[in-house]
Amino acid sequence: MIRWWVATALLTGVTVACAQSTSFRLVRGVVTYSSSDGKEHEIAIGKRCADLWTNRDGSVAAFIAVEKERPPWGPAGESFIEESSVFIARKSDDFRPIHIAVDIELDGRRWRTAREPKVSPDYSTLYFFVPDFMTSWALIGKPLAGGEPRLIGRGTDYCVVWGGRNSGDLGILTSFEPQEPWRGVSHPCYMRASSGTMTKIADECADFERLTGQWSRERGGTCR
Repeated sequence: MIRWWVATALLTGVTVACAQSTSFRLVRGVVTYSSSDGKEHEIAIGKRCADLWTNRDGSVAAFIAVEKERPPWGPAGESFIEESSVFIARKSDDFRPIHIAVDIELDGRRWRTAREPKVSPDYSTLYFFVPDFMTSWALIGKPLAGGEPRLIGRGTDYCVVWGGRNSGDLGILTSFEPQEPWRGVSHPCYMRASSGTMTKIADECADFERLTGQWSRERGGTCR
């Protein structure tokens, strides 16, 4: 059973350059973007942000805001994020951030933490990870027009195809632990169609970004 919750994450010093007029930056927990006139604007939400994502042309961005965290365990450690929420900003809305709270139930446990939010090309679905296990996370799809979130699958990384004949598909990197420990952990990756059909594109995806990028480019799109 899955229910709505609140999301979280952490990044510093990240720049996302987009193909046309907008580039985004995440520096010390603050999201900014540069418009076509060269001016830099801050998306102010009053909280530390993380996990910045944009589509290729910079018309939409998604990120998370830390709502609750534990301090680092050591001088070189990172804080542990306990709760967070998702923000989406679209160029058509002058990048005014829209807040999406999160409260999800998975296997009887409630989660208020999300990672790596991304948006479908038709703007109908918000995707994100729920970090419920150490080895792989639950990938969730939330209809933005309302409705119950759904569990898409499990993985360690993912991307959304924008453009081309497979626009809207998902690339998912998984982690498989065989019953025989001597075989070692494998990391196959798949493309998931909107219908739910899964197609394996490699048995071992050491370079997930390159493989999914090549797959989507061959079909006229990008996977981000």
